[in-house]
Amino acid sequence: IDSITKGEIIHKFCQYYKKGINPARLMERIVNSFGLEYNRDIEQELKVYMENYIKHCSEDYDIFYTEKEFYLKVDDVYIRGKIDRINIRDGKAEILDFKTNRVCNKENLVKMYEPQIQLYANAFKRIANMEIERAAIVFLETGEMVEIRTDKESLEKNYEDLREFIRFINSNNSIRQYEKTDACETYCRYNILCTMN
Repeated sequence: IDSITKGEIIHKFCQYYKKGINPARLMERIVNSFGLEYNRDIEQELKVYMENYIKHCSEDYDIFYTEKEFYLKVDDVYIRGKIDRINIRDGKAEILDFKTNRVCNKENLVKMYEPQIQLYANAFKRIANMEIERAAIVFLETGEMVEIRTDKESLEKNYEDLREFIRFINSNNSIRQYEKTDACETYCRYNILCTMN
């Protein structure tokens, strides 16, 4: 299964799995819904992701949400996002984001995704007026959970960085005004922009 489709399949599993549901049957239905035939090879490829999700996701919370959509207003712009999982207990929230990446360089992945998770924590804190007890990335390939800083200073810096980014986009409408990256991933659907003259 290509990496993008695999990520979508795993996220559907994370969205719909509940205690008492047969995980293999659920995964089979999800894989079939993508027009793929569920077989032994696909089952083996996806098994570790299912097991690591189940290991990390208890239902022992006052309430929890999966795939919770939000809109956050930043200046005159609305940012739309979707939080993989929010666990709430005793009026405090835990934000979890599930990644299906190959974990070859965990430090680089954490650095890349930290602003996204901080945005999620910031959005939920502002919208729900609720304290964030913890935010973390869960790498479903390895089962590792990495906590992300959500102290007041980190979230404020994240918000200000986002405001600066939005202002830059709003005032720079030529592709030539954007810095090219030297580390464009081959699977990125926009990598053609990095090779433009």
